[in-house]
Amino acid sequence: MIFDNRQDVRNVLVTVLFLNVTVMLIKAGLGWWTGSLSLFADALHSITDSANNVLGLTMNRLASPEPDREHPYGHQKFDAIGALGIAAFLGIACFEILEGAVGHLFNHESPGEMSPQVLELLLVVLGINIVVAVYERRVGERVGSSILLSDAQHTMSDIWITAMVMLGLVGVGFGYQWVDVLLAFPVCVLVFASG
Repeated sequence: MIFDNRQDVRNVLVTVLFLNVTVMLIKAGLGWWTGSLSLFADALHSITDSANNVLGLTMNRLASPEPDREHPYGHQKFDAIGALGIAAFLGIACFEILEGAVGHLFNHESPGEMSPQVLELLLVVLGINIVVAVYERRVGERVGSSILLSDAQHTMSDIWITAMVMLGLVGVGFGYQWVDVLLAFPVCVLVFASG
């Protein structure tokens, strides 16, 4: 008997897409408000999260386990192609983060101001990312979906990235403006490693 997990995966991806768009909007708004490079980089990374979910939904639709004449073992390789696409989006995000960090270093731009409200909102974002990672991993393991498992791994990198961004903003709050730009580099390394 063939097990079709596509509906379970689709339900998770739609829920996670909504949460990722919410997180991206919060980060972009905070990045604009504070002028923080690492927060802008994190918001850009969150755009790839949403794109990953859309890619996952597309690949999930194509990944039928039912065989046909040309595909006697079904179409489940689309699931692996979706996971590979997620890695490609991470590579693009890594390049964008590096480009912004190098530009800020050479232009000596200040990352702006930080407030306790920014850290409070980032704690909300961190909480959302933790819930998403745990939810995707549990369902991914239960239904055997490589798309959900790879996206859960990607979301785990988001947790570390958001924590580093928060650390950079604390540094800015204490007058160490360079910490924000400097932390954009390890954020990029985490994004690359996640891919």
